[in-house]
Amino acid sequence: MQCLTGNQPYDALLDLTNFLGETKSIKVEVTTIENENSTMRRQALSRSGFWSTGPMKKAGRDVTCAVEMEDVEEKNDECVELALTRAADKLRKQPPYGPETAILVYLETYRPLPIRVRAELNSSLQQGK
Repeated sequence: MQCLTGNQPYDALLDLTNFLGETKSIKVEVTTIENENSTMRRQALSRSGFWSTGPMKKAGRDVTCAVEMEDVEEKNDECVELALTRAADKLRKQPPYGPETAILVYLETYRPLPIRVRAELNSSLQQGK
């Protein structure tokens, strides 16, 4: 794998070699489910050693988050919806990506997504939703 910087319409080249020694290159475009809120949570953790799921506040360089309970199922659904939206945004890009380009949506949460949620995400992607 070769990670790239610059203005090309993909982030990496992945060379795959089969058992016959034949090589195929695949372009890889990467996106994440990061948003302003998740970025501020990482800043709060870095600066204070603590973060929570509550509302975020930023004052200058200080980032704080209130302690608040959250509905885990709702948050899982939000992560999946955001991942699907990011993938759809990449697929709508003009000029379009060719069949030799893989789109990778990096989805990271502070707790693993349940198998049921992963299966629903996979099913949605296969159905083109």
